[in-house]
Amino acid sequence: MLRPLLGELIERVVPGLALSRLEGRARRAALGHESELRALAALSDQSHRFLDVGANEGLYTAHLRSRVHSTHLFEPVPQMADHLKRLFPSSEVKVVGLSDSPGSAVLRIPVINGQLLTTRSSIHLEGQAEHEQEITIKLEKLDDVAPSGRLLVKIDVEGHEIAVVRGGSSVLSDRADAVLVESEERHASGAPSKLIEWFSDHEFGGWIVLGDHLIDVGAYDPNLHQMPEHGEAIDAGDGRPPGYGNNFLFVRKELLTHASSMLKENKFSIG
Repeated sequence: MLRPLLGELIERVVPGLALSRLEGRARRAALGHESELRALAALSDQSHRFLDVGANEGLYTAHLRSRVHSTHLFEPVPQMADHLKRLFPSSEVKVVGLSDSPGSAVLRIPVINGQLLTTRSSIHLEGQAEHEQEITIKLEKLDDVAPSGRLLVKIDVEGHEIAVVRGGSSVLSDRADAVLVESEERHASGAPSKLIEWFSDHEFGGWIVLGDHLIDVGAYDPNLHQMPEHGEAIDAGDGRPPGYGNNFLFVRKELLTHASSMLKENKFSIG
């Protein structure tokens, strides 16, 4: 209990120190177990408005904020949104969830050992833990709230990604250069294949991120890239097994050649 309270005190008293610590964590993650951070950064430039959908603690924004024109965070959990506003005072933080229609929904937050596990907050899932806190959140469509300009997007919403993409159909198809989506069969059966189909229909190609190796999304096979026993290992806290592909990086087709070059420069192999 002392460590979370100490972290909150540091954040409130010395916000610059809290941000510096988060940026350090993001750099280490990008070079290690979350190579998708590095992949998205490789495709960013100062023309992009970065949309952090399901921002949680702001790890992606911390890593990308100096590389893009502006950062826009969407986080439905009020206490996490307050944390983000303190951490990123120059960013736009919206206390909403994104979906395929405006309205409201019940968000379930697992409670583990007396602590809210906000990284697994979900509209789509229930029963992730013996105890869950339920809150009612506001929903918006990405099409209605996205900023103007070219977009770089990350979506991590624990099974609700199809609805987010459908609600952002216009802005994603017209203005997104690259979109990183976490999607898992264990959260929503068939969701990765539906995502791949949607982006293909809207003139995007892309890759499954497997550490420092990227393979074409057309090769996705749930029996190979998201075996059920691997999902069970993740739920048990054993980390993401090698070969488990739950991050999909979609790039506008006319930008694929340039994106491939940038990714290779950043130590990714493609094939």
